[in-house]
Amino acid sequence: MRLTGDLRSRLGLGRLGRGTALLASAGLIGAMLLVSLVAAWHLPAGAQVPIHWGEAGLLPDRYAGKEGLLFFPLVAAAITAALAAVPMRRSGDAGPWWSERAYALAWVAAVLGVAALHALTVASVVA
Repeated sequence: MRLTGDLRSRLGLGRLGRGTALLASAGLIGAMLLVSLVAAWHLPAGAQVPIHWGEAGLLPDRYAGKEGLLFFPLVAAAITAALAAVPMRRSGDAGPWWSERAYALAWVAAVLGVAALHALTVASVVA
């Protein structure tokens, strides 16, 4: 499906903005959910998923069942919902550091960081 130029600009597509960040976040969350479901399907009954690591960060100290695989996708969804709900200032007073592009970049970086933690968690369970 091709989007018209007017619709693309209203959605913020074609440049790094809120629309692009929302689509990237939705794609990452969808991929995280898919990986979680496939991993949970392959885990044996009673498998333990690490959900918290100790002070040194090396050994897990809290575990959950298979539902623990949904923790990071839910965190990413909460971050996305919160950042999508924050209104952007449109005045020139915001300065270059709080531009829509910088906001979208920080948004995608936060969701990518959560996705990386999710990947490490799944890898530690499946390995």
